[in-house]
Amino acid sequence: MKIFEKIKRFIRRIFVDYGEINRIFDNNVKALEEKISNHIATTNENEKRREDIIENIKEEQQQITNSIEEENRDLRNRIELVNTELKYLKEQFKYSNTELLNIKYDKSVNNILLVGFYGAPNLGDELMLETLLEYLENIPNKKITILLADNPAYSIDKYKDVRFIHYPKTLYDFNVIAEQFDYIIFGGGAIIDDSHYDKENSYQYDIGTIFIKLSIRAIAFNKKVICIALSASEEILNTEYLEELKYIIQNSHYFSVRDDFTKKYLIEKLGDEYGKKIIKIHDIVFANKEILNNIVQNRVQKDILNIGIIAITNEDKHEKIQTIITAIKNLKKETNINLIPFYDYGHIDKKNYYKICDNNKDIKINIEKYPENMIQTIDLCKKNDIIIGMRYHSILISNALNIPCISICYDIHSHYPYKIKYLNKTFEKNDALSYINLDEKDIYRELQNVLNNNNNNLELSKQILIEAEEQLNNIIDSTFNINNRKT
Repeated sequence: MKIFEKIKRFIRRIFVDYGEINRIFDNNVKALEEKISNHIATTNENEKRREDIIENIKEEQQQITNSIEEENRDLRNRIELVNTELKYLKEQFKYSNTELLNIKYDKSVNNILLVGFYGAPNLGDELMLETLLEYLENIPNKKITILLADNPAYSIDKYKDVRFIHYPKTLYDFNVIAEQFDYIIFGGGAIIDDSHYDKENSYQYDIGTIFIKLSIRAIAFNKKVICIALSASEEILNTEYLEELKYIIQNSHYFSVRDDFTKKYLIEKLGDEYGKKIIKIHDIVFANKEILNNIVQNRVQKDILNIGIIAITNEDKHEKIQTIITAIKNLKKETNINLIPFYDYGHIDKKNYYKICDNNKDIKINIEKYPENMIQTIDLCKKNDIIIGMRYHSILISNALNIPCISICYDIHSHYPYKIKYLNKTFEKNDALSYINLDEKDIYRELQNVLNNNNNNLELSKQILIEAEEQLNNIIDSTFNINNRKT
């Protein structure tokens, strides 16, 4: 019996403990459920708070956006108001160039305007200007003004009592200029050019267009238009330009070109009746008296060869100059290369020459200072035994000074074929080398020809220089009615 009592108590204890466990489990489950419920409630509350925060941020962003848009509208309105004011001011000055206000017409003097590609500065054009001023120096009762291209860095210190204005800003400026000057002199150069004539505002920067517009207005005011030793581009196609050119040639006081090729081409385009008015003379620079005074009489061969290069430089395009330098190296002769700048706007030639030096450390290369006048130009040229020239006036001056010159025609430019043909014909030279097809072998061959032949053009040079001086004297004398020129 006792054994059954023990079993009973054991079984009761088991069931009692199980129930207790069950109750504990239930309580724990309930507590866990409460915690989960509380967590969910907290999470929901946090979610709501997050949504409220996001909504507040959106509202603040919208307020900021609205404020920015409002500020932008206000700014646009202010800009529009400023633009309106600027437009109004432009309209007020639309027909006025302030430089022209300083021009005071004086009927007691000869009011002379010199026009060309002056002020860039391109050395060839500057030397034409220098020469022309030299020949105008003895004109009595004169007031000279020079029309300059727009270059704020251009130095005017080298000139005496001359005045300056810049290219016209409006078409109406031509009318004012034509009224204020008695003589409009186009002082040489490649001025006959229609390549920019139809382009917007070309009258503000293009000398070919300025030539047409200003000449026509000056003729309308019965002023004397004098065109001295001009040249034309290889081809002129604009029919309006050609018609206006006819009018100018027919009504100019004097009209001359500097080469047979230009004259022949203009006669073909315009007709024989206009050809009768076109006079062919030498380039103005030939008349510069410093050249005749410094012509090289005798050439002396030296142990060290000095070769001057006067190139047309292009940004990042130096292969043609490198072709020349490579040919010089192949001479296997001790040589100094002197790079002479000819175009000085932004010092572009010198900057490109420095790049050439960096690529040729194995030969002595000197970069010369840009020459400011004819004397400095002559001095630089005479330092050299040979000149290799791309620039038209570099070839002209070298030949005139009787310095051996290898000429390269920059035939990617429409003006160069006529100009270079003229020089070769004048100095009885063979055709120039082509810039487009320039080859190292061609340069080397020409260098050898110069070194092996001492062709002296001294008498021919003197003859050309004397003729040019006489021609320019006659032009100035007849224009200003001078009978007793001082020699």
